[in-house]
Amino acid sequence: MNILIGEVGKPRSGKDSVADILVKEHGFHRYAFADYLRWLIYEYLDIPKEEIWGKKTDRSRKAHQQIGKLLTDFMPDIFIDNVITHIKEDYDKSVKEGTFFRAVVSDI
Repeated sequence: MNILIGEVGKPRSGKDSVADILVKEHGFHRYAFADYLRWLIYEYLDIPKEEIWGKKTDRSRKAHQQIGKLLTDFMPDIFIDNVITHIKEDYDKSVKEGTFFRAVVSDI
């Protein structure tokens, strides 16, 4: 059976922990709307990986907020479209392999 779960909750409420369990114990693919933003910040700004994917600093938090706002002002669905594209690619791959597709989006 194919499954797609979208997690909703307050910041630091355990969404990522639940997604980790689904990935490790049940073979889910994991997606987050913020992943593309994190990648852009990592690729184009001089901010260490640990500040982007780990413990946030004032600088990394400001980058997330300002760049995220700038991008969504011009392309409101940029992060949604990116996740949908990755889900479709992974789903198509699972169909070709004849396997069930399980996905979790950890930051709806």
